[in-house]
Amino acid sequence: TQGARAYAYLHDKRGFTDETMRHFKLGSGGNKYGPAVAIPYLTSTSCRGVKYRTLDPADDKQRFTREEGYEHPLFNGDALEGEFRAVILTEGEIDAISLTQYDLGMPVVSLPNGASSFDPEICAAPLVHFDEIFLATDADSKGEEAASKIADKLGAFRCRRVRMPSPHKDANECLVAGVSREDMIAVFQSASAFGVSAVTGAPCSE
Repeated sequence: TQGARAYAYLHDKRGFTDETMRHFKLGSGGNKYGPAVAIPYLTSTSCRGVKYRTLDPADDKQRFTREEGYEHPLFNGDALEGEFRAVILTEGEIDAISLTQYDLGMPVVSLPNGASSFDPEICAAPLVHFDEIFLATDADSKGEEAASKIADKLGAFRCRRVRMPSPHKDANECLVAGVSREDMIAVFQSASAFGVSAVTGAPCSE
């Protein structure tokens, strides 16, 4: 069934636990490209939209669509509520879900539409009160460019560039490859400041 295929994709290919899938209410659906995984943008009281990732794109490229008529906020924005002083920002929902599963002691949010989708009018306001922002965009040219631009908009003095351990370009690749929570904590503790070689002391939970 379509639901079984979506589960297999999320569990077997992406490494998500049943608990993680329930927490984010991940499901199955479809878009113009075919059967898809459904990734809802939820708040404590409503759904702000659903994004779909095609399971079997014809050209082997990821195909994302979004329901029309919804705004494009940060994914997992409700996680920002609380007394946190540090936050993780990724360029995609799958990576935000992956780092949430790692349970690093910080909220994790993602851009709504990839590396180039940072809109200061929408994305900056929810992050204004954080002292440290860990930019965990992909380890490729688009990810590096996005991290630099985002740091410029949010204030480079409070941004840290996170790079996943080679050869992994993003957090989900690390999760699937079995990178441990302890190793992921070390990745964030060694995140580099913009213009500074390295910093330590990321508030990850031991």
